[in-house]
Amino acid sequence: LKIYFETTVDWRTDMNRLRCSPMFFGSPRYDNVLTHDANNKPIFMQLRFVFTYQVGDQVLPLALVQPYTYGSPSQRDDDLELIRLRLKSTLTFIPVRSIIRGVLLAPTFSNKNYFHLIDVIDPDMFIRTRMLFTK
Repeated sequence: LKIYFETTVDWRTDMNRLRCSPMFFGSPRYDNVLTHDANNKPIFMQLRFVFTYQVGDQVLPLALVQPYTYGSPSQRDDDLELIRLRLKSTLTFIPVRSIIRGVLLAPTFSNKNYFHLIDVIDPDMFIRTRMLFTK
């Protein structure tokens, strides 16, 4: 899945290639995305399945995703200065158009459902993370 987005650094268009596969070169691979809800609140989600649905003559690209939770002060790792996200057990459908960009998460190794948000992957993600999590 290719996602085109406008960067917060220089307003140019950039692209992420996102994958979701139960068997990607012998291992499962489910990339993560940043999207927003109906109230324009940012949400981090894991892609589980991407498909199209046809209604009449209109084709709708949809994604089955698993959301992460964040927000409390305990979700911040002060030693590493990283945001900790927890993978929820629920799945939901979203339109592919609502995906803003891909995000990199790393497992915390203390719990299989907890991940650290890696914000230094590129300048755009660094700025977006600061805008989201700076008080």
